[in-house]
Amino acid sequence: MSLLTVENVSHNFGGRTLFNDVSFRLLAGEHIGLVGANGVGKSTLMNILTGKLLKDSGKVEWTPRVRYGYLDQHTLLTPGKTIRDVLKDAFLPMLELEKELMVITDKMGEALQKNSKFYWRRWAISRNSWIWAIFI
Repeated sequence: MSLLTVENVSHNFGGRTLFNDVSFRLLAGEHIGLVGANGVGKSTLMNILTGKLLKDSGKVEWTPRVRYGYLDQHTLLTPGKTIRDVLKDAFLPMLELEKELMVITDKMGEALQKNSKFYWRRWAISRNSWIWAIFI
């Protein structure tokens, strides 16, 4: 499944073409790196991918409900903040979503256990194990 599809994206800046007809897909589980010399458009491309900057042409399409984090090169560093804190701030929306998913998963597990015909049997076994541990 493609998480991100980029087709024929082009961008000019100050009469200069930074990139022309860039196309790629990012599939689930893949990791990519963006490498290049200073001034060739790496940050510009990232800003286009994240919607901070409009492209001149082409298509950028994220799969619905995909969340991403991006640490901009011009991030203001606060004295006393660790690298972990800065990265945590950059990925905060994803961390919050993860917390929500964990709560939902826990609730689903609780509902399944309470409605399961094996729930009381497991409870009795664990209770007997606890009592047995006291007598040992």
